[in-house]
Amino acid sequence: MEINATCKICGKPYIKRNGKTKYCSDECKREATRIRQLKWREEHPDYHKEWCDAHPDYDKQWAEAHPDYARDRSRRKRGTVEVERECVICGKAFTTTFPHKITCSTNCRRKFRNRRGDTRLEGKVVDADITLEKLFNRDAGKCYLCGEQCDWSDRTENVTGMRYPSIEHVVPVSRGGLHSWENVRLAHFGCNIKKSNRLLAEI
Repeated sequence: MEINATCKICGKPYIKRNGKTKYCSDECKREATRIRQLKWREEHPDYHKEWCDAHPDYDKQWAEAHPDYARDRSRRKRGTVEVERECVICGKAFTTTFPHKITCSTNCRRKFRNRRGDTRLEGKVVDADITLEKLFNRDAGKCYLCGEQCDWSDRTENVTGMRYPSIEHVVPVSRGGLHSWENVRLAHFGCNIKKSNRLLAEI
């Protein structure tokens, strides 16, 4: 459901697709967080001092409990050791100096975070390497529901167009379908919305 709304930060009109969003972009969302933090600090000016007075030995106790932290942290600094890895989202090879980094870009990191927080996929992920780019190449860029070509350019900074490609589950996950290569097909964003959680025989 599309709802016309106004961003609470910049005042620009935008289309929100659910009732939770309040801002038109990630930049405005970060700005709102910054404003809330500044307001909280103004309302609690002595919080840090009071906490330090109540925990005078905290730094000493933490250092004793983590004796190797400084050494391990120095190893994670940029320019020390470069490691080659394969992105878990898009499959591209990349180099990094951070031992726990598994995505190649901010966009892939956001996709990984969103996928990890999707409770629908708990226990149903068979093929974790499924990505929209790989699916687009496998299905030659055609929507399996209407047969027309998907368009990567049908997307702005804040709005996804109806012809933009998306991952569609033939048997919906909410009805027992698995997140596997055999159960996913390429579909227009609009066609995906129209199909919803119905089976092909029910359309």
